[in-house]
Amino acid sequence: MDVASFPFRRNHRDVFIVGTGDCAQKVKQTLSWLRVKVTDQISASELENRICEIRSDFVDPYFIVADEKMEESTDFVSYLDIKTWAMDLFHFPETMHAYRDFIRITFDDFMISEFCTKNGLHMRMGTHRQDLVLGEMVRGNMRFCPMLNLEIDNLQRHITPHANLLDAGANIGLVTIPNALQELTATIYSVEPDPTNFFILRLNMILNDVRNVHLFHCAIGKEVDTIRMFLSASNFGDHRSVVPHEKDLGRMEATSFLVPKFNLYHLDFFQKKQLKFDFVKIKTQGTDVEILESILEMIQPEAMVSLAFSPNHISENGTTNVFIRHVLEQFDILGTIEKSSPDQLVTADLEGICAYFEKGSIEYKGYCDIVLRKKLKTEILIS
Repeated sequence: MDVASFPFRRNHRDVFIVGTGDCAQKVKQTLSWLRVKVTDQISASELENRICEIRSDFVDPYFIVADEKMEESTDFVSYLDIKTWAMDLFHFPETMHAYRDFIRITFDDFMISEFCTKNGLHMRMGTHRQDLVLGEMVRGNMRFCPMLNLEIDNLQRHITPHANLLDAGANIGLVTIPNALQELTATIYSVEPDPTNFFILRLNMILNDVRNVHLFHCAIGKEVDTIRMFLSASNFGDHRSVVPHEKDLGRMEATSFLVPKFNLYHLDFFQKKQLKFDFVKIKTQGTDVEILESILEMIQPEAMVSLAFSPNHISENGTTNVFIRHVLEQFDILGTIEKSSPDQLVTADLEGICAYFEKGSIEYKGYCDIVLRKKLKTEILIS
């Protein structure tokens, strides 16, 4: 089996099936349908040795565990081991990976659609059948959100050769994949904590033969911790770690689960590479300003940042106006993307942003995206 034929960088992705027999063959057939080539088939006893042999400095291969006790009617995705083996990379215990049990997809749920960005870039995108907002937009059954369209287009028009882009709250890849395809020499670092969205994001990378993206299956922020995720039953872009209001509980699932949270600045992966981001997009339903503050030292001067800004969700995360002012003073505000004017940037300033936060912090009154440019150090000192 030629590893180079698998659509990821050599030595960064391999697919191994653990197990033998009918169950393993069923998994192989499904992977063939997804155009995934299997590198090898190994026994469970060989697993640990193989991990030691082929672990890369970034992320380990896929291991698909074909359990011979699995009944024929059971969907094999519940047995899919999508570990990044982050317990070594990120130094946290195996028990914190229990949230992988919350993958909520079968292959009947996985729908593939043709998708085209505003600038004419065509791709294939998978969505979850039960995602009735973003999924319906991608499938063409609902008008695509003009604000998201402008955000994607704005990043695509500005991304430069060899740039580093951070996509925090990557969801299924609607920012990650167009930018990865738009500029093949750029490198995208995509962070997504929800197991189902993360699984679909990986499949979408396969569908589009994306080779310049690194994936991180976790949450990020200032502190290293575990946080509780709450899921929206019908809008897979509305999952959040902020505790939902009582009025939200009708559309949020009662179940929640813990996910690991890390500070990117302190991870060995980024420290060793001394990475600086040229472009940043953050859309996380409430932890947005906290994340931006946690990566300030990793953002290049004059880098562009697209920051989702929902005052109510941000306030529920414990973020104050004083903290927002402290963080945004490090940037020039280029404008906002707003529902009332989704086709162009709206002029904005720091005082207006803080007033908008005060107005919407107690009760949800909408959101905007703020487009920022990191100041030079001399500009920060002068201000």
